[in-house]
Amino acid sequence: MLTGATDSAQLRAKGVQCYGVGSVLTEGETSRVHGNDERLSIAGLGKFLEFPYAAVIDIAAAPGGRASSRAN
Repeated sequence: MLTGATDSAQLRAKGVQCYGVGSVLTEGETSRVHGNDERLSIAGLGKFLEFPYAAVIDIAAAPGGRASSRAN
């Protein structure tokens, strides 16, 4: 989890707890963050996408979640 100030700074200023997630970076990618040659590996991007996908699936499957309430 990241606590960077880019998009969530305004929300945190209003008392909203915010965290960001980022791609899995190799050591070489870490050294280029915010540089002219910044890039991500396909594997790192894939790992990053697994996290929000799994979170949505878990929340939708939870008792009382929107997916389960539609089925009732």
